[in-house]
Amino acid sequence: MNPHACRVALRPRGSFETFDLAIALVRDNPRVWIQCTALFVGVPWALAAIAAIATEGSLWVLVATTLISFALPLPFTALAARQLFDPNVQLSDVVRDLAERPVLWSFIAVGDFILFLFIPIFLLWVPQIGVSFLPECLWLERAPLRALPRAATLASAAPLPAITSLFAARLLLPIWLVAAVDMSGVAIWQTVLQAGQPPQLAEGSLAPWTAGIPLLAAAVAGAWRLLLYVDARTRSEGWDLQVSLRALALSR
Repeated sequence: MNPHACRVALRPRGSFETFDLAIALVRDNPRVWIQCTALFVGVPWALAAIAAIATEGSLWVLVATTLISFALPLPFTALAARQLFDPNVQLSDVVRDLAERPVLWSFIAVGDFILFLFIPIFLLWVPQIGVSFLPECLWLERAPLRALPRAATLASAAPLPAITSLFAARLLLPIWLVAAVDMSGVAIWQTVLQAGQPPQLAEGSLAPWTAGIPLLAAAVAGAWRLLLYVDARTRSEGWDLQVSLRALALSR
């Protein structure tokens, strides 16, 4: 990590300001984000669209893409983490990171799925918050045995980013994107193209353009969750000061 190359101002931010920052990271290096999206999202989205057409809008296709989406945040988390300190990050860097630790990638995907199953059980939300940053701690800090207590410490010291990561990034963002794209697609199909009645979720039918949205939501959530993790470290550990002091030490 080169602290002199930090691409963003490290300071405490509002939970949704971190979302804007995630979008800014994409705009800063769109080529590598397009490449990453094409590699990890493009192919399964195309297959999901074909499956939606072939099954006449079966909602099981949406269930399948939702299950696949649990493996997708990590590539974009890894990309965002590299981009924070490397303006010239390449897709090959991200692919190499993932290829070196495929078991951990699978473990995090399964863990995210289990966590997702329990999110709607609001009576359990307090213990759930303690593992909000577990995937980021496992992947970025490279100390698996310390990951769980580290995640719990970060969540207790910075509960707002933890709650946002748990509910907004993992649960609300995919639901909102699926609903927004489905309604927008219906409006364009009926009003602009005037092509009749399209498939829509409100009638229990899945449109091809909606089938892959959980995959895209996972990609966005990966970058957002990384920045929420950075925000939690900044709030609880003064990570912005640590990076600044390291940059000062290296400049002497």
